[in-house]
Amino acid sequence: MTYRNNLIQKCCYSISEAIYQADDLDTLYREIHFAVSEITNTNNFYISIANWESEMISFPYFIDKFDKQPKPRKFKKGLTEYVLKSGKSLLLSETSYDDFVQSNSITVQGKKCVNWLGVPLKLNNNKTIGMIGIQSYNNLNIFYDDDLKALELVSNQIATAIKRKKDDIMIHKQAHYDALTGLTNKALFYDRLDHAILQAQRLDEVLAVLFLDIDDFKTVNDTMGHAAGDKLLKIVGNIIKSNVRKSDTVARWGGDEFCFLLPSIKNNEGIFKLCDRILNKSFKGIMLNNKKIDINASIGISLFPIDGKKPEDLLDNADKAMYQSKQSGKNQYKMFSLL
Repeated sequence: MTYRNNLIQKCCYSISEAIYQADDLDTLYREIHFAVSEITNTNNFYISIANWESEMISFPYFIDKFDKQPKPRKFKKGLTEYVLKSGKSLLLSETSYDDFVQSNSITVQGKKCVNWLGVPLKLNNNKTIGMIGIQSYNNLNIFYDDDLKALELVSNQIATAIKRKKDDIMIHKQAHYDALTGLTNKALFYDRLDHAILQAQRLDEVLAVLFLDIDDFKTVNDTMGHAAGDKLLKIVGNIIKSNVRKSDTVARWGGDEFCFLLPSIKNNEGIFKLCDRILNKSFKGIMLNNKKIDINASIGISLFPIDGKKPEDLLDNADKAMYQSKQSGKNQYKMFSLL
């Protein structure tokens, strides 16, 4: 018993460490699986998360010998939902499995197993946020009451870890990303631009900063309403992101202004093609509230190091070039160095 208690303590410690070491939920889920494997054989292991408001269940972590990872779904009458709704652990052996399924009108999801164990994940306020499940398809790996009790002892630690990591991610998102579009905000953009400048200096590279402002955006708000205007800003953000490289950064600067950072520029021609594609192709025929519209925008471009060596200089000069584009007739792009 002492040996098993030590394993449980080690498991809890590993999960606590994972909260701080894991950068994202996927990593945390893997660490939880590794930690739980210390106390019971969990080759077929999954974590489910419940959304009680929408009555949806998701499976962000799912490792199974036979079944593929299920997609998020509405609550059904499955074993997972039974544990979630009852808030009680459930251990089924080969002999009790069929009887339980039949008597509770359970619809078995995936391949039938011979041994199944599900433990709810509860926070300190007793709210169930999800469940961990393990299952076996043969009699060589059987779960017993000791396994159930061990998982119950670490389940609160797991629930707390998931909740804290989700809160951390939410706080980080609120601090670094625009609430409306989900794009990078000014603070994170400045940080990435600062790092990009240091890298460009070290590698003797060129980087570009682009300012984009939607022309006559007020007309959209006035004629279609502010809700439509907000929807258009989201669409524009997604269009810009789909046109740039994964290594580039797109930010909503405020209002109807967007800023993007393009590191490791090989030649100006690539920037010109990007601007032309956005303005004359991607911004045409946009569906907004079941209506197809064309939008115009003005873009200003500044380059490191020719147009500035500090973030504020590059941003200021790209902004000036953008306003020059507007004054020259809109729906075009200008380079600061050519003004």
